[in-house]
Amino acid sequence: MARYANIRESMEDKNGFARYWDTIAKAPYLYNEADSVFISYEDTVSIRLKTRYVIDKGMAGIMFWQLVGDAEKDGLVDAIYKEKKKP
Repeated sequence: MARYANIRESMEDKNGFARYWDTIAKAPYLYNEADSVFISYEDTVSIRLKTRYVIDKGMAGIMFWQLVGDAEKDGLVDAIYKEKKKP
């Protein structure tokens, strides 16, 4: 499993990977055509959209699978916090 920090630093539009956006899932994915490698993941844009959805629907909270590997600066938890602080 690739960690978000590693994906962002070494894979997003790098090393043969192209970043795409799934408009239904509201999430990014990477594809390396030469190696036929597909990676789905969350980024700060998808997390902010999902956080906004939770807030708008009046849901009780946000859950995620794993915190290990989040970027130290401007990571996924930071995206949740920033979106939650918006009016």
